[in-house]
Amino acid sequence: MIVNKVEGMNEFLQPTSTNVKFQLHEKLDIYYVQVIDSKTDEVLREIPNKKFLDMYASMAELAGLIVDEKL
Repeated sequence: MIVNKVEGMNEFLQPTSTNVKFQLHEKLDIYYVQVIDSKTDEVLREIPNKKFLDMYASMAELAGLIVDEKL
């Protein structure tokens, strides 16, 4: 019983293997950060979220088109 608890705590306290990667968002020309699991190459987190940046870029592009059309 105690052995299982110790093993569980050891697994919990074992550091995670993550990498940080800086990516350039092409449309906005700004960088965002990806936290990647180095064992699986899975993206764990993006700061700020790339989908949010994509949405912002689309809205900015749409706003620019509307302004251009009115002028």
